[in-house]
Amino acid sequence: MRKSLLITMLLLISITLCIPTNAYAAAQPSNWAEPYVEAVITEPELEVNRLLDDYQNRITRGEFAYLAVALYNYYTGTTPEAGQARFTDTSDPYVLAAKNAGIVSGYEDGSYRPSSEIRRDELATLFVNLFKASKIKFQPADANRFTDDAVIQSWAKSSVYIAKTNGVVSGVGANNYDPAGTATREEALIMLYKAMRLRGDNPILEVHFIDVGQGDAALIKKGDKAMLIDGGTPFSDAVIVNYLKAKGVTRLDYLIATHPHVDHIGALDSVVKAFDVSNVIMPNVIEDTPTFLSFTSALSTKRIMPKVPAAGTSYELGKSSFMVLAPNNGSYINMNNHSIVLKLSDGVNDFLFTSDAVTLSENEMLQSFRDLLNAEVLKVAHHGSEDTSSQNFLNAVSPKYALISVGKGNDYGLPHQTVLNRLASMNVKLYRTDLLSTVIAKSDGISITFDKVPTAAAWLPGTRTASTSLSAPVSAPVAPPT
Repeated sequence: MRKSLLITMLLLISITLCIPTNAYAAAQPSNWAEPYVEAVITEPELEVNRLLDDYQNRITRGEFAYLAVALYNYYTGTTPEAGQARFTDTSDPYVLAAKNAGIVSGYEDGSYRPSSEIRRDELATLFVNLFKASKIKFQPADANRFTDDAVIQSWAKSSVYIAKTNGVVSGVGANNYDPAGTATREEALIMLYKAMRLRGDNPILEVHFIDVGQGDAALIKKGDKAMLIDGGTPFSDAVIVNYLKAKGVTRLDYLIATHPHVDHIGALDSVVKAFDVSNVIMPNVIEDTPTFLSFTSALSTKRIMPKVPAAGTSYELGKSSFMVLAPNNGSYINMNNHSIVLKLSDGVNDFLFTSDAVTLSENEMLQSFRDLLNAEVLKVAHHGSEDTSSQNFLNAVSPKYALISVGKGNDYGLPHQTVLNRLASMNVKLYRTDLLSTVIAKSDGISITFDKVPTAAAWLPGTRTASTSLSAPVSAPVAPPT
């Protein structure tokens, strides 16, 4: 009996050893896809069990219909009926329900071809059909284009760019969309996860680093929630106000005036006059300048009482949040050390906005908040000045991406080469408004992508008329096309 059992065990072990390792791999999502798949699996209002295996298989038209019905139910709380329409090659109730809802359609010969692989241009089109069928709110296509725009067929082009603008699809390689390519199940599940956020309860977080020349201004949007950090110079008032209006902003939940310098609060008087503002946050320090007086006068006219935050205080912005990490005392000689420093968190993604905080403030944050400084995106302090971004501070932040807001051809020689060298030595991907104009970062809670949209600010040398995507979306970790 023992001999028989031993032989059986050895046989099982030998069979197991003969199974190719890729057979196990196929049953599991790729490392880059795993957090998205996990998020989909753990969503209690969504059921996509048919797709939770063989993740590297190409998704078929029949499988997409199943996914589409699940997402329709997630959006609306109802499942579309199968209706009377029939195809010659399938009676799958999910295909018929998706057809009845206006999401999918068949071929001229009356077939649906459920086993056929689905192209990327078809995927974008069907997702947009789904948005419209479920009456979910989505943004119109922006002006950014893929490098291979010319090969995207006219029937798909509008949908591809709507899906791109809403964060559902992105490019591959040198910002190509590859419309004739196909997608795997795990790639489709990533698109599903990103499309889920259009429901509005946890939308995409957008961070717009607005090109205001030699100054700072950042718009943060989370669905219908909005926050503005700083307001550039007085010359950027029209740029900022018009930009916010173009992005659909009518009310600011938070207006952060990080410190009173003119290149940070210059246009905030115009912002206060143009928009409803719920909360103004600023440090407990004043500066006797016309710019500061104009800003505080605008606040007084609207009877807005600014709040002075304590370091360590947290605030909510929809399902995102931000924490104040500086200033840590109120008796600085250098006005820049009064700068409010914020850490914005969205899912696993963090953005650190350092305003003009210089070395003293950095050291205080290292002492009080070292374990909280880590962030994927760093807005480099003081436009990349030499008195900021110490190596110890950068080590604590350990950013993957950095943004420097700085004027083209400025008189200060910024950003300083020392800061650029430190960032380069850490392999940080750098974005600069003097080279790229307005830069937009989008977080879906797991990865971050970047685009640029030139604002053609009048005081900058030269003109910028083309609205162009960066060479490639940047994500962490880098993923195949979705």
